[in-house]
Amino acid sequence: VQYLRVVIGQLRHKIEPDPAVPTVVLTEAGVGYRLEG
Repeated sequence: VQYLRVVIGQLRHKIEPDPAVPTVVLTEAGVGYRLEG
């Protein structure tokens, strides 16, 4: 689980305009991650 969080964080730094406020890779509570585009 921690590995996935690290990978998603790295992905956000590469593709998000502002990684602190994600708009492309969103976290869905209790579900997982979702790509918005």
